[in-house]
Amino acid sequence: MVLAANLNVDFRRPVPLGVPLKITANVVDKSGRKVYTRAELLLPDGQVAVKANGIFVEAPHLFTRVENHFTNLLPDA
Repeated sequence: MVLAANLNVDFRRPVPLGVPLKITANVVDKSGRKVYTRAELLLPDGQVAVKANGIFVEAPHLFTRVENHFTNLLPDA
């Protein structure tokens, strides 16, 4: 589990509604708990509409706490 520490989004072209789009996303590097990512949103003709770079930090201990909190709020099955 990771948390976003930094996310940069570059909107290059308008994105039309109702057409299929392609998203590519990759982990570029990992250093300690930091995970560096890159993504693109491609239009049907292959042009890049959106580019994004992100730095995420692994934090599994936080998600365990959140999961336990919400689990306690659910009614018994």
